[in-house]
Amino acid sequence: MEDRVIRFERGLPGFADEREFLLLDEGEGTPFLTLQSVAHPEIRFIVVSPFLIYRDYEVNLSDEVTERLGIDQEEDVVILSIVTVRGELREATLNLVAPVVINSRTRRGEQVILEGTPYTTRHPLFPQHTRRKGEADARPEAENQ
Repeated sequence: MEDRVIRFERGLPGFADEREFLLLDEGEGTPFLTLQSVAHPEIRFIVVSPFLIYRDYEVNLSDEVTERLGIDQEEDVVILSIVTVRGELREATLNLVAPVVINSRTRRGEQVILEGTPYTTRHPLFPQHTRRKGEADARPEAENQ
């Protein structure tokens, strides 16, 4: 299991003492993964690649972040968004302003807060069901076709 652990030197916002997580597959046919604390397995987050839902989503990492995570090649970077479910699943949201960035080679991760972006913590996970005029700046994949 040691080789599957992702180390978050800074913890995650609200969970500063949780430094090691596993990225667990939710099963075949689902794009969702679970980021689960090693020390406290009851602490876990549902995550998904934001690019599956918002094709034009962009993340520009600072030099400090790339250095902290030891990122040398773009191919090593995994970007995930934390899913929040409040009430009904169709109203679930993605945090696009603070993606979880993982260097798959070094197994180091960090939740990075993007600055100067139009993103928020509550972009619809299913924008076709919940999108209202002017609600989100990032456009879902279906609207870009």
